[in-house]
Amino acid sequence: METNRVIITKHASKRFKQRRGIPKKSMYKEVFYALTEGKSLDQTKGKQKKYFKNIIKSSGQEISTRLFNGFVWIFNNNILITLYPIPGSKIINN
Repeated sequence: METNRVIITKHASKRFKQRRGIPKKSMYKEVFYALTEGKSLDQTKGKQKKYFKNIIKSSGQEISTRLFNGFVWIFNNNILITLYPIPGSKIINN
């Protein structure tokens, strides 16, 4: 596993620690899995897809989103920008 190709911004690191509450050691591993194994916009349907599109539209920049472990992970290429918890009603077939 090449977790060294994943870059985590300072903001994302802070949000990860705040929102995930797991040790920093596992941060790179989880971010790598979110990037490689998380659901992309094309793999979502219904409410999830609409939620993803709204996030992308509101960002105003070129981003990719992934759904993984109950969070929306926002990347710019291989750089993690931030992560948001998914509202309860949007967690369908995670």
